[in-house]
Amino acid sequence: MADNDDAALIALDDELQSLLQLPPRALQRGARQITLYRSVIAWKRDGIFKPPFEDPQTARIQFWDLDAHSSDLEYKRQFIDHAAERYPNRRGFNMIRRVLTTIEKAQSRFRFGSEDVQIHRRPGATLTIVGFSGIKGGFAGVGWMLFDRAVAEPLNANLVVLRDDNKRIYLAGIASLGDYSSSVAKVREILGEFADTRVVATGASGGVFGATAFAADLGVRHVVAFAGPTSIEVGEENEDRQVYRRISEDIEAGRFARIDLPTKVNNSAIERIDFFVAGQEAFDMRQLDALRSRCTKVVPHIYEDRSGHIVTDYAIEDGSLFEAFRAGPQTTGLA
Repeated sequence: MADNDDAALIALDDELQSLLQLPPRALQRGARQITLYRSVIAWKRDGIFKPPFEDPQTARIQFWDLDAHSSDLEYKRQFIDHAAERYPNRRGFNMIRRVLTTIEKAQSRFRFGSEDVQIHRRPGATLTIVGFSGIKGGFAGVGWMLFDRAVAEPLNANLVVLRDDNKRIYLAGIASLGDYSSSVAKVREILGEFADTRVVATGASGGVFGATAFAADLGVRHVVAFAGPTSIEVGEENEDRQVYRRISEDIEAGRFARIDLPTKVNNSAIERIDFFVAGQEAFDMRQLDALRSRCTKVVPHIYEDRSGHIVTDYAIEDGSLFEAFRAGPQTTGLA
C-alpha cells in the first residue's frame, strides 16, 4: 500500500469496498482480509484505527496476515492493543502485545513459508540461530516472523528455521532431509556457510528435543530452550499427550531409535543449555527436571509465579532471553 499517496489509497479503498459486494461464497475467507486492509488504509489516511474484527478468531487470523504483509509497526500495536483489551482472557493477544512493545522500529522483511528448511541471511551477522519449530510449525505462540523482528534482528543473527512435519519431535528427522542421521548431516552442511559466526540452537515446545539432540550431534555448543520435552517417558505418563505414545510405538516398531537426551548431552560439545519454563506448569517442570537432574550443563530460568506453557513473551520483555543468547561460549562455528 502506498504510504503517502492519498489518491491511490482512496482508489484502493473503493476497489476493496466493491469486492465486499460480491456473494460471500465468492469471497470465502477473503472478506476478513479485505476488512483488515480497509482498516489499514483508514489508518494511513487519517491516523484513525477502526477495528476490523468482531470476534477473537477473526482478530487472530487477521493479525498473522498483517504481520506477514505490513511493515506498519504502529498499526500493529493499535490492532493488538484493541484485541487485548476487547478479549482480555485471550492469552495470545496479551503475549503478542508484550512482544511488540520491545520492538523499536519496523524490522527486516524475511518471509517465512511452509518449507521445512528455511535459511534467512542477515548481512554482517555475528550469530546464527538454528530454530527448531514446535509441533504446529511455529515458535512458542509468537511465530517465526515476530521472533525474527523481536529477537533475531536485535541480536544481529542469521536465522535457519527447521520444521518437523513428521511430528515426532525430530526423532524421525526432517522430512525433506531424510531420517535423523541424514538430517543431521545435511543441517551440518547448511551451517558450514556460517562457520565464522557463533551458532546457537533454539527450540520451543516440541522443538526443544530436536534443538538439544541435533545440537549434540552437530557440535553446537549452546542451546536456548523454551518449555518442551526432554524425555519421552515423562510424556507417556500424561494421558492427554498422545504424541508421546505414538513416538514410543514407532520406536518399538523400529521406525527410528530412542534417544536418551541427558546421556547424549553429557557426551557432546554442548557447554550450556538455557531452559525457560513457568514454575506453575507441572508437566513442563518435570521435563526440565528430567534433564537437569542428570546434566550439569542446564541453566534454568524459572518464572516461579507463572503458569501456562509459553513464557517467551516474558523472557523477551524482561531481557533475559537476550542475556541467555549472549551468555554461551563465544566460539564460532561447530565443534
